[in-house]
Amino acid sequence: MSAALPAGPKSPPSSLQSTGEPLRILLSAYACEPYKGSEPGVGWNWALQAARYHQVWVLTRANNRAAIESWLQRTPVSGLQFVYYDLPHWARFWKRGAVGIRAYYVLWQAGAYWVARRVHRSVRFHLTHHVTFNTLEVPGFLWLLPAPFVWGPVGGGQEPAPALRSYFGDRWYRERLRVIRKRLARFNPILRLAARHAKAVLVANADTAERLRGLRAEGSVRELETAIDIPPEASAGGGSDRFTVLWAGALIGRKGPALALDALAALKRSGVDFRAHFIGDGPLREALEERIRLLGLGSEVVLHGHVSYGDIHRYYRESDAFLFTSLHDTSGNVLLEAMAHALPVVTLDHHGAREIVSSETGIKVAVRDQAQVVEDLASALRRLAVDPALRQSMGKAGRRRVAHEYSWDHKGELLKALYARVAGMDIIPAPHPPIPAPDRAS
Repeated sequence: MSAALPAGPKSPPSSLQSTGEPLRILLSAYACEPYKGSEPGVGWNWALQAARYHQVWVLTRANNRAAIESWLQRTPVSGLQFVYYDLPHWARFWKRGAVGIRAYYVLWQAGAYWVARRVHRSVRFHLTHHVTFNTLEVPGFLWLLPAPFVWGPVGGGQEPAPALRSYFGDRWYRERLRVIRKRLARFNPILRLAARHAKAVLVANADTAERLRGLRAEGSVRELETAIDIPPEASAGGGSDRFTVLWAGALIGRKGPALALDALAALKRSGVDFRAHFIGDGPLREALEERIRLLGLGSEVVLHGHVSYGDIHRYYRESDAFLFTSLHDTSGNVLLEAMAHALPVVTLDHHGAREIVSSETGIKVAVRDQAQVVEDLASALRRLAVDPALRQSMGKAGRRRVAHEYSWDHKGELLKALYARVAGMDIIPAPHPPIPAPDRAS
């Protein structure tokens, strides 16, 4: 076992903070790493935001230590320190594939509880907060500590639409097993106890909220698990005279790249002259190249593979619309990035996208059957292609929406109020010195 335990003040937690002093918070983030997206980026950014007003100890994997300490050496953050823990080396050899990772994660949470318990004896935390993984199936064990427990944002409750099963290929059976696992989660006694003990539960989307219904979770707050830093560039569509569509994501079945290609083929049949850029790589690349050939999209669609962070922003700026076809996602960080770059969005009307995209910021397509979805996506793109004013108004509305509801600064303000309520604070503490903007890895 590897666990570095920091020293802390040996004072008992107060039931009511009235001095405005920072709280002592233990934040569990198995996935927590700078320069990363997805779960590691979620854990890292929630930790930074929690540290804006309070003293935060982050319990995370020892595997994340090098990247975290390198970042903190360049941009120190007052009030933020880390506790590193991993299972013994002999217990890691089988951590392969989805099943192995899931089993390892459960064992890590069990071991992390004992580390947290030892740290709590020294520090005496005012509250604990489980952040990542944000799956509802494994809420960790911090709720066992004698301190108020905050859980979330919790996601993962969404189910893929059977109407689009063909786009999953031979992985559809795994999706069905995942659905069964999610439906059975409500019988998990650990989940039920965690929900019952939580003083506040952050819930990422409506699908997950429905899963938690009936578990007696108090103080539920709807809040997306991810956010972005708003870029200064606000204009889009300056790259070409042709209508330009951008798609970004891993080239895997559940992200729907084949669905996007089918919609673009329908768009071409309608007579629209366009160019489409696909950003991202993955195991389906060769199959997608063949699909492009069969659909006759060779002169319209370019698969760029992985591109650098700077180049991604260039594609956002030079596109006219963003196409998001994920078949199941808690949220969709690329959606937020596209909206922050003033791009109108065309997407499916389900899961996280349903809540992120409003009628003012994009066009959402109902999911009834495959042919209908393909044609409706193409129709939505055609509508944007012929109406530059609509593209502009939706783009501006999307940027405003992201700045108001989905920025990381917004998460920090939410945590300030949430922690104050959970801890019974009379006076909210003043913020620490501003957290420097994170440097990006080159």
